[in-house]
Amino acid sequence: PGYEAEQVGKPRETHLISEAAGLYQPNDVARDMVGAALRSNPPFNVYFGLEGWMLSTLTAGMGPPHGTLDVICQVFLMGLLRFVSLFYLWDFRRIVERCRRELEADDSSSTGVKRNG
Repeated sequence: PGYEAEQVGKPRETHLISEAAGLYQPNDVARDMVGAALRSNPPFNVYFGLEGWMLSTLTAGMGPPHGTLDVICQVFLMGLLRFVSLFYLWDFRRIVERCRRELEADDSSSTGVKRNG
């Protein structure tokens, strides 16, 4: 029920960007988050999928690493992951621009006036 309510009024651009990543099942997310919280040495970050891991690594900042592998990835992969993230950002920007052009085309066809922008 919360997901449907969240979708009301969400811009088309946000829908398209969100669809690219896909959704994880709520029960799987809840199970993993509760399981992580109940560990004797819980991780500082709980993430889902490759994109989640990449964002967790890119935003590590002063957060504590959970293990040696986290440290190695954060130190040696930060530049590469930043480069990869630029392609995600480029794709998001492309989606936003396409929606803007479609909205302007709809506006100009309904009013007969072309907006500058």
